[in-house]
Amino acid sequence: MARYLAIDADGPHFAAFTATTGRGSAIQFEKLLTWSLDAAWSPADAESVGRTLREKLAAAKMAAAPLLVCIGRDRVTFKEVKHPAVPAQDEPGVVRFQALKELTESPDEVVIDYLPRSSEGSECRALVVAARKEFVRAIQNVAQTAGLKLAGIVPRPFALAAAVRSCPTPPAADTAFAVLAVGSTGGEFLVAKGDEILFARPVPAPALNSETALTGEVRRNLAVYAGQNARNPVKSLYVAEGSTVRGFAGRVAASLPITVLSFDPLVGTGLTSDAAPGPMAAAVGLLRLAKGELPINFVKPREPKAAVDPKRRPMLLGLALAATILFALSAFAWMQLSNKDATIASLRRSVDSLSADLAKLEPDAKRSDEVRKWTDSGVIWLDELYDLAAKFPDLTKLRLTQLTADPIPIPPNAKPNSRQYVARVSIEGLTTEDSRALSQLMSELAKEPTYKVEAKNTKMLQFGADRRNFANSFSTRYELEHRPIESFSRHFDATAPARRSRGGGRPGGGLLDAILGGAP
Repeated sequence: MARYLAIDADGPHFAAFTATTGRGSAIQFEKLLTWSLDAAWSPADAESVGRTLREKLAAAKMAAAPLLVCIGRDRVTFKEVKHPAVPAQDEPGVVRFQALKELTESPDEVVIDYLPRSSEGSECRALVVAARKEFVRAIQNVAQTAGLKLAGIVPRPFALAAAVRSCPTPPAADTAFAVLAVGSTGGEFLVAKGDEILFARPVPAPALNSETALTGEVRRNLAVYAGQNARNPVKSLYVAEGSTVRGFAGRVAASLPITVLSFDPLVGTGLTSDAAPGPMAAAVGLLRLAKGELPINFVKPREPKAAVDPKRRPMLLGLALAATILFALSAFAWMQLSNKDATIASLRRSVDSLSADLAKLEPDAKRSDEVRKWTDSGVIWLDELYDLAAKFPDLTKLRLTQLTADPIPIPPNAKPNSRQYVARVSIEGLTTEDSRALSQLMSELAKEPTYKVEAKNTKMLQFGADRRNFANSFSTRYELEHRPIESFSRHFDATAPARRSRGGGRPGGGLLDAILGGAP
């Protein structure tokens, strides 16, 4: 048997119940006390509220008992988180870690508790509820001032759901149901299924200004829930009416597609009161929750528990041995690191010395680069002309008439060892109507890997002494790279033409031939 005092505050209005819980479902309600303050209390009024509570309990002759307190949905944050499956003793720490990543409040400003939900494979879900520490400490201060032991602080939605599940016409265990508890300064709206809270929203004070506004608030909350939980449709709505809203359940039923029931939490408790049922429903449900473990309790939130291992002593000895070995390895590693540091210092000195030598050689390196650029831009023209002569296939069908060579300056920012063309050669000549010799010359030029050959241009000769033997003229250009002397390996044999006899080729010659020295 255990005896509890449950309190809920609706703005400035308080409702307190005492009851004794027994085994199973037995619960015996004892007394009911309601009172009002001049204004809604805040954490700054904690001591004053505590003194008033103590005086009210003494006047009503309600004996002290462990205190259970409800806090409204507007003072807590609900958040569903997913986390990996872990051992039970580690679960609170993992859930808290996941929750803090999604909550906007600082970890030092909130008290966090959670309720495990169903899991799917290796992924688990939990409903995390967070309350500001300032308000939790204020309730603790109220209990301390009133001389009561604080046993639990529970969010109001859980208490309201428990009150509905214990009413004369409870909802089916496998269906979702909604609860509307109307107070004097606001209210609560929630959807639950069994022991699980699926949806919870505070009802703002402006919604109580008219029945139309309250009906609209209910319809909006049902629509929002349906959009988030289509698999669990709401089957019924339980209404605990407030002092300003009477007969609302019967009138709103006509505009909703679900069953609407009026709910009086005092039914079955043996207690009566002229006060509206809405502000008392949560306190009644809180006492019904006290029969078992509170789903959410900010006084004793779920925390990581150290697992008790029967092999703790051998493990400690093993850890001591491991620490000894680790110390020895650390000492050895420190010695090795010291040697490596000495080696690194020596190498750094060598690098500094080589850097100094390199700085001294830098002027010579620059001069060497300039000499290399100068030599790389040169052309060995005798060998180039020799190669060009060797490339002419047939002098009877192809004749060179003009050759021009111009240097190409190397850009100052040219990269070393990159391809650079250092000269441009332009050639002009004559060719017969048979273009095979010219094509062979162009092919020979294109085969040279150090040449970049442009396309040839040909045109018909219109006049000239050579027009009888050479019908066309041609021209082309090619750029060439610097080539070292050892790369010139081409060789060809040429037979000199027969010398013509003096006198224009007549045998024996004559006096004119002797004077002119003959003709080549």
